[in-house]
Amino acid sequence: MNKPGIKDQLLFSLLFFVAISVSPSSSIGINYDAWYRFTVPSGVNTIQITVDGLGSSLNGNNTYIEVFDAAVCGSVTGANSMGFASAGTGTNSTTPDLTALNLAAGGTYYFRVFTTVNPSGSATAYGFNVLVSYSGSGAPSNDNCSGALVLTPGTTYTNGSVANATASASIPAGCATGIPDDDVWFKFTAIRTYATVAVNARSALNLSGDMIQVFSGTCGSLTPVGCGQDAVNLTGLS
Repeated sequence: MNKPGIKDQLLFSLLFFVAISVSPSSSIGINYDAWYRFTVPSGVNTIQITVDGLGSSLNGNNTYIEVFDAAVCGSVTGANSMGFASAGTGTNSTTPDLTALNLAAGGTYYFRVFTTVNPSGSATAYGFNVLVSYSGSGAPSNDNCSGALVLTPGTTYTNGSVANATASASIPAGCATGIPDDDVWFKFTAIRTYATVAVNARSALNLSGDMIQVFSGTCGSLTPVGCGQDAVNLTGLS
């Protein structure tokens, strides 16, 4: 196993020939599937899956990937599907067909590649490759409130990232909107009764919806005092 922070990938060449239709069913239609499982490496919470090299009878309109949040095969149901995507649309681990987010390090997950076409006839017409990869260096050091990085008012911190960050539990929602499923933490001591907290987000973060939420108090006893997408103007600080 590679160390966290180094991209790892496994490539398989497989086929659907003589696959049978089994449960769970899919909203897309009858499915003929082949099954796989993976264990998430330590320090990683994102896995990329790409299916390419599709046989002549397979394409992105009849072949799909679906991931399940299930540690054992008997627990796989439609209810714990984490979503599916068309196969053959990605090219590699940088632009995968499907990306599974917020996985538990050390956890086992199942996924299947399935087609809605009855795989009869030439075996090579139903072949495909599966690429499973990951990248990341684990959660940031300030992934939780207890690890908040200290900022000095009037200065700019240039190394912020939510890559591989996880959701913080038991945080008062306050003015927050959306689903804060990957956050990082900072703290500062006010030197005036007012302050502006701003984030200059990179393009990918802008597209996914970066948000700022400011609290007073201490970890475990936080009070929301302001929210914003790119900046929060605070008054009445002490």
